[in-house]
Amino acid sequence: MQKFSKQQLSLYQNIATMGYVGYLPYPGTAASFVTLLVGYPIVFLMGIPVSLFLCLLVLFLGSVACAVLMRIRPHLKDPRDYVIDECAGQLIVILGIMMLQFSSLSSQVVGFLLFRFFDGIKPWPICLINNWRPTSPGLKSTALMFDDVLAAFASLVVLYFIYA
Repeated sequence: MQKFSKQQLSLYQNIATMGYVGYLPYPGTAASFVTLLVGYPIVFLMGIPVSLFLCLLVLFLGSVACAVLMRIRPHLKDPRDYVIDECAGQLIVILGIMMLQFSSLSSQVVGFLLFRFFDGIKPWPICLINNWRPTSPGLKSTALMFDDVLAAFASLVVLYFIYA
């Protein structure tokens, strides 16, 4: 197994917990809310191409950070404090709303609520990914990130029917 320095592990921990947002009460909701507060202005000001790159970067860095950390905590599939997946999912919702041109603040709030709903109840097919128990840390981190991606897309489908 590859050895990581304390500085590297601290960096991965900061990524996975969004700078320790993951230690707040209701960490998933806190991470989604922080992402909405920070992500909405970024997407609004920077535009869709830059925001799409940012979203892909969060997905990639989150997957790598969680894969490394899950080697240390192999008994946990989805640690509560790892909230970078909520950040990625909420960014997808923000970006999707902008792409669908429903970019009002109220649609963003509805998107936040829908994302938290789908991430919380995990209906089919989200539950399939959430209940998947891979053994490798890389697949565990992929599953951790992907269930929130699916929750984001489910939110966007509902938003489309609400606002179209």
